[in-house]
Amino acid sequence: MKSNRHNGTTTVKEFRFIRLVKDLAPHRSFYEKVFDWPVVEEWDKGVMFDTGSAILEIIQDSQAEKPSLSSRVAISVPDVRSLFESLKDKVMIIFPPRDNSWGDTSFRISDPDGFPITFFTPTK
Repeated sequence: MKSNRHNGTTTVKEFRFIRLVKDLAPHRSFYEKVFDWPVVEEWDKGVMFDTGSAILEIIQDSQAEKPSLSSRVAISVPDVRSLFESLKDKVMIIFPPRDNSWGDTSFRISDPDGFPITFFTPTK
């Protein structure tokens, strides 16, 4: 879904997804060990991971609430079925790989707080 139309003032140079969590340790371990995303910056209450096309920033915040199920993140990967096989025994699976009518194959997991993460590979 790429477009050649850009407004120069709104072109994204870096995309950061920020998760506020009550306890940093289990989230850091989850994203670092399960996905093997490299740490690009860390401090006493946070860590930033390079996902390959965006930065995931996890920040400890005592006021953080459980994530809303009205939002989730979707991540395109080269081979969703191989990724599922490598993750299925390490994470909470919400649903296993399925072929979707809109042209991709996807599966969904949750992070330590139950935040839903969908991985997909386009099939068209």
